[in-house]
Amino acid sequence: GNAADDVLKAARMMLKDDVEGAMQIFEDYKSDLIDIDKNLKEIALQEGLNFDKFSPVAQCRFLLGKVLHEQAKKQIEAGETGRASSMLLGGKNAKGKTVLGAMQHLVNVFIRYPATSWAADAGRRVEEIRLTVERDLGQTVKFRVTSDQWAKVQQAQLGNARVLVNQHQYDEAADVYLNILTLFPEDQNTPIALSGLAECYMESNNDMYARMA
Repeated sequence: GNAADDVLKAARMMLKDDVEGAMQIFEDYKSDLIDIDKNLKEIALQEGLNFDKFSPVAQCRFLLGKVLHEQAKKQIEAGETGRASSMLLGGKNAKGKTVLGAMQHLVNVFIRYPATSWAADAGRRVEEIRLTVERDLGQTVKFRVTSDQWAKVQQAQLGNARVLVNQHQYDEAADVYLNILTLFPEDQNTPIALSGLAECYMESNNDMYARMA
């Protein structure tokens, strides 16, 4: 309904660099999006499926976090460290209302929605933001991405890939496996990802890539 329409409007505003306007729309419709999330989780419980990867909250928060992060980097390059800090860590908007920054949005996606296609990138950006805040802004960020949290995301992504293989969506599964190998190049699950990737290539009759895998 109206929430979905305004989420699309927020996305268009972010593409035009109207970050504050997009953030305000998210804040206005956050409760509606959370209600949609709750309904999806109820359906998931009834059907025995995981609908988290379709979460509108996860998608919106990742998009907001990503755009805020990219805008903050531009502000740092321009010497606008105060504005960059607000974009990364949150603060007060023009109306004096507290709004979240890129860090909070991306941590939420990384921790609460590990099965989404945005979780791994969110985790990578969280670590990048932490280093940026400490190095360029002289501030301390308490949150640290742990190995257990990364492992949870990795297992969720491997599960997504296996579901796609079982559905004979080999090209899509190969993309997931390649993303896992890019993010976790030397890991205990690397052989599993390589094996899955080879299987996808063999099923797609791509012998050369299968041999490489």
